[in-house]
Amino acid sequence: MITQERLKELFDYKDGLLIRKTNRGHGNNSSRWKVGTSLGHSIKGGYCLASVDYTIYKLHRLVWLWHYGKFPEKHLDHIDGDPSNNKIENLREATDAQNMQNQRRPRVNNKLGVQGVYRVKNRFRAVLTTNGKTKHIGYFLTPEQAHEAYVLEKRKTHEFSTI
Repeated sequence: MITQERLKELFDYKDGLLIRKTNRGHGNNSSRWKVGTSLGHSIKGGYCLASVDYTIYKLHRLVWLWHYGKFPEKHLDHIDGDPSNNKIENLREATDAQNMQNQRRPRVNNKLGVQGVYRVKNRFRAVLTTNGKTKHIGYFLTPEQAHEAYVLEKRKTHEFSTI
């Protein structure tokens, strides 16, 4: 397992990136590890993966370790909802429930494409789920009205909500 000491030996931190302090690699790999280049590569969903000492990590967890000397005990939440923004001020520890509160897009099975809103006959129902319990907010004439009510309730109820 990587340590803060090892990370700081290999990398500097700047604006959410870990910047290489040493050259490494031979042949085809020599250009991939040069002083001044950033660690990691993007994957589907916007997160960055990084390989250090033959182990793969999520970059945001390495940034946390670089600053605090230990991996987070819980999940790491990207406050602005952008998984590629690994600035330390954009990261906070979160439980599963708190991390879910910062969801900004509707789930893939949401047919309306509006978070917290479902069609019920000719009306639109706004609901908010907290700790596995669904709270009925109300019925509305348009999906936009229902979503607005959902957002207001979410801001009051969920401490980690940023919408």
